Amino acid sequence: MFQKITSNHIDIGLQSRYLDQKLAKFLFVPHPKHPVLFTPPKIHKDTKNPTDRPIVSAKEGIIQPIAQHVNYYIKDCVRELLTYLRNTQDFFQHIRKITLDDDVDTLLVTLDVQILYTVISHTLGIHAFREMFCSSYTYKDGDGYGTFIRKCVHVLFQA
Repeated sequence: MFQKITSNHIDIGLQSRYLDQKLAKFLFVPHPKHPVLFTPPKIHKDTKNPTDRPIVSAKEGIIQPIAQHVNYYIKDCVRELLTYLRNTQDFFQHIRKITLDDDVDTLLVTLDVQILYTVISHTLGIHAFREMFCSSYTYKDGDGYGTFIRKCVHVLFQA
C-alpha cells in the first residue's frame, strides 16, 4: 500500500515536470527491503548494565531515496536555522565567542535528550518543517518544486 502512495507521488512529480525519468527511477524502490532494528548497548553510560540504543536501519527501504532527496534539497534551509550546529567543533567555536562577566555567577548546563523524535507528533513535525522551509531563502512562493518537496515530507511522515 505504501509503495502505491510513493509511486503515485512520483507520478505526480513526473506529470508536473518536477522530476525527470532519471530522478523518478532513483526515487522509486521496486523491491524494498524491510527495516531492521539494531540495539547496540550504550557502554559509555553504564559498563555493567548498559541500556540499549535502538537504531532502525532502513537502508534500501522504500523511503530511503525520497528521504535522501529531501535532505539534499533542504540542507541549506537547515543551515540557516539559528540553532544549527554542524558538529562538536562548531559548538566549541560558538562557546569560545561567549564572554562572561566576572561578577555574575554562571552555570554551564548540558542535557541528554533520550526520545526527542518519538514524542513529536507527525502533525507538529510537518508544521515545523513547513515553517522552516517556507521562511527559508531557498523556498520561493509559487515554486512548484518546493511544493513537491513539501509533499515528499508528508509522504515520509506517513511511513
